[in-house]
Amino acid sequence: MSSINPGKQNYLKLNEIFPKIKNRFSEKGNYYSLEIEQEIAEQIARKLNLRYQVENFQGSSNVCFEDNKDVRVEYKTTFDKADLIDYVLSHLTDLRRFDSFIKDDLAIPFPEDTDHFWVKVGSYRDKK
Repeated sequence: MSSINPGKQNYLKLNEIFPKIKNRFSEKGNYYSLEIEQEIAEQIARKLNLRYQVENFQGSSNVCFEDNKDVRVEYKTTFDKADLIDYVLSHLTDLRRFDSFIKDDLAIPFPEDTDHFWVKVGSYRDKK
């Protein structure tokens, strides 16, 4: 499994993020139904100083709109499965690998910081 090495560019393999992926998958797949490897999500959360919000999460925050999707990215304190999948898909789109099938051992960059993460998430969502 990938681990964070300070001072070096770190990468995540698709089969580490999505442990139940079979050999290959294509753009037409339903990525949002894929299971996320919890340890990878937690590593990203620690690196970005964000909280990974698992599905069916019922927040206990006293802050209004803290987990609302419409909050500007500079104020977000959480990310979820859809955010992580959009981050991955933004890199795959950048690699122009959607012409055909994508190997599950393809590596994408580990998010550098929260700005980088949210820019990549937003760029993919803008293309949808």
